[in-house]
Amino acid sequence: MAKLAFQQGRLTTDADLNTQSAVLLHQLRAVVGDFAWPHGGPRAAAGFGVTPMPPSGSDTLPDLAITPGRYYVDGILCEAEDDGPLTYWRQPHGFRDPRHSGDRLPQTGGYFVYLRVWERLVTASQQPALRDPALGVAAPDTSARVQTVWQVLATTAPVVGGPNPTTADLRRAFTEWAEKTERLAPENRPTLAAAGCSTASPQPATSTSPATAAVHPAPRARRLTSRHRYRN
Repeated sequence: MAKLAFQQGRLTTDADLNTQSAVLLHQLRAVVGDFAWPHGGPRAAAGFGVTPMPPSGSDTLPDLAITPGRYYVDGILCEAEDDGPLTYWRQPHGFRDPRHSGDRLPQTGGYFVYLRVWERLVTASQQPALRDPALGVAAPDTSARVQTVWQVLATTAPVVGGPNPTTADLRRAFTEWAEKTERLAPENRPTLAAAGCSTASPQPATSTSPATAAVHPAPRARRLTSRHRYRN
């Protein structure tokens, strides 16, 4: 549908308003996706570049610095706000536990770093501020919210052939990994945008443009580029 046409004298329900919002959001994301396909960010404020941060001591773990800014994946706006240090271990919805080995960054070899994006419903149960205080102590919430959630995650990169794989090799490897992930857990269909780096060397890394390769075993930062889109 292109839009909703409200009729005089007819009852307006929450489904009507939600549908209108969904139609407009779909059109907006389609436009952004067509021009930034399938991913991209503003030249002067592109976010989600990743830079390896070697351990600062024997009791610290490898980390990734995440560049603040905006980035679009499938037309979905992801914002990394510049309100403090933003790293792999310190991201708003990362929920990474250093004590859990599965949450740690691989310390040898190359690995994929990818941006996982989805939406979640937020009600007054999660955010009491959504309640209307004018309606009393046990005030109801007037409406829920839909929040875009992102996570910068990492997974061990598969063997892509040779010590210096090409961009095509890296993108092919990531696509195969993403498709395998979908087959193993089809109920989880996140939108992924990927980049990669290695912590094999303490050398500082330099961010590159959004058009560069996805993964490389050398210690360098990459803009989040290659992605795999899951559809229902």
